Order: sequence, then C-alpha cells, then structure tokens
Amino acid sequence: MTAVKSVLKSANLSFIGASRTPGDVIFYDWQDSGYGDNTGASDHVGLVASVDGNVINIIEGNCGNMVQFTARQIDGKYIRGYGLPDYASMANEDEPEEPEEPEDYVPKHSSDPDK
Repeated sequence: MTAVKSVLKSANLSFIGASRTPGDVIFYDWQDSGYGDNTGASDHVGLVASVDGNVINIIEGNCGNMVQFTARQIDGKYIRGYGLPDYASMANEDEPEEPEEPEDYVPKHSSDPDK
C-alpha cells in the first residue's frame, strides 16, 4: 500500500481507502492473483462513475485502445484502493473573477431592438 500512497501524494491525490464514491480514482494491480492482501504496485486507474449495490461502475481508458465502462464487484480482484484530488489544498479564498464581455456582445435573450 505504501507504493500507492506515494504515487497518490506525488500526484496531489489523497488515499481514501475504500470510499467508492462517484468521482473517485480507482487503482488496480493487474498482477493480483486473488490470494493475499494485494500488496503489488498499482498499474492501471479508472474513475468511479456510480455504485449500485455491490457493483462499481467504472470509466476506464486504455482498454483495447478505447475508453469503456466496466463493472466490478466491490473489493474484487485487482482493486488496490481509491483516491481523490486534494481539492481543499488547491482551493483559495479569492472569489473567481467575472470574465469581461466583449463590447459588441449581445445576449441571445436580449429584447433591445438597438442591439
């Protein structure tokens, strides 16, 4: 698990263990034999799209050179853990600036006949 935590930290992600919440990054080790505590390094990731009972629906890339949805059992073979971007450490208290509108901008819903 230390290798996964190290990778997460270097990518500004927080290890969250078994959260399984939509938006979580899910980490896999394809060399997992299904026996033991799956202590190998993570070598694939996906994004948790939804959870339905004991099934995690995941968006994965690099699956036969395409992006696809997969469904896996919670705590199933190959799953190393889950992580999330550390949004709190990236946030600041400044309000976002409003973008400036071009001088000739006319909203589509404008009823002004001169515009």
